[in-house]
Amino acid sequence: MILKAIVLLIALFALQRVWQLSPGFGIHSKGYIHRPGPCRTVKPIQTGSEDITLTDNGIAFISSGLRLNLCKQLFDKKIQQFTGRIYKFNFNDPAHAAVEVALPRELEKDFNPHGVSHWKDASSDELWLFVVNHRKDNDNVEVMKYNHELNSLSLVRSVQSTMFTSVNDILAVGPKSFYASNDGYFHGCLRSLEVVVGLALGSVVFFDGVTASLVVQRQSDLNSMALSEDGTRLFLTKTFEQQINIFNISKENGNLMFDRAIDVGVSIDNIYADPVSEDLWLGAHSSMYLLSQHMTNLDAKAPSKVVRVHPLGLEADRFESYELHSPFGDDGRLISRSSSAVYYQEQMLVGSISDTLVFCDIIV
Repeated sequence: MILKAIVLLIALFALQRVWQLSPGFGIHSKGYIHRPGPCRTVKPIQTGSEDITLTDNGIAFISSGLRLNLCKQLFDKKIQQFTGRIYKFNFNDPAHAAVEVALPRELEKDFNPHGVSHWKDASSDELWLFVVNHRKDNDNVEVMKYNHELNSLSLVRSVQSTMFTSVNDILAVGPKSFYASNDGYFHGCLRSLEVVVGLALGSVVFFDGVTASLVVQRQSDLNSMALSEDGTRLFLTKTFEQQINIFNISKENGNLMFDRAIDVGVSIDNIYADPVSEDLWLGAHSSMYLLSQHMTNLDAKAPSKVVRVHPLGLEADRFESYELHSPFGDDGRLISRSSSAVYYQEQMLVGSISDTLVFCDIIV
């Protein structure tokens, strides 16, 4: 009798989890083609443009070659052959290809980049690049200084912490300080099981330049982060829950206080906050089912989507009300598995987890 009860409870839990995942999984979803203007792929990127960070003068830095910390047996073997790289794209000269940035010698043989962010010194124009690096033994945050003349990065420091469990994204808030989001706890096949079961083992870590502290705990499905222009709010995406969580940032200690959630209605990945319009730009997956098929076989196409969240509220609370727009959509033939989108002066880049990079002129 007790055994039957346990089996029934497990079955009910599994059914509940399937129900929770079903909206985001999109088994019956299709990819629809929509262009804001002329769009084209950006050479030479072919092994992903998972995350993009954009400077105020239109220079985009792109992480490429991500080998996910999930069960390798489930994925196309070609993914494990990817080489981690950083590319640079200039919105002020968009006709030219993306250019590979020279890595520090210390990272040339152990570089698997995921989330990327930057910090720029307004007085000197010095630029630091922060990159989540899934090293062979652990997750690091690599803090690197960019040399404009040589188009190269030099390693300033590698930050490690026991609080870095499965780091997805990074958000620089100073030359030494940052937030890091853990999308879970485990690596490998256990990480895949963690996603399916929906264990609340994700977190957000704040590193003040000396010590790390947990500022969000026991959450599931955490992904990407962005900072409001005034530095008072942090935006955090949750993929399967199809939400953006908004937190107020404490000036004293960097702690995060939950304010509200924005329901987007589609599975979202990386987020970019436009400093001029305050719009939020999201790389999104209209079908997690087709995305999983693409991960198994890179020749299988997966639809891509970009979502723009336009705030309508007053200055004191811009996201009290908002509008949702979809400026870009594709069925997977131009770009599969869109993961990021950034906007600059009526131009847009759309990144992908393991495919190409797309540039669009926005004329509608």
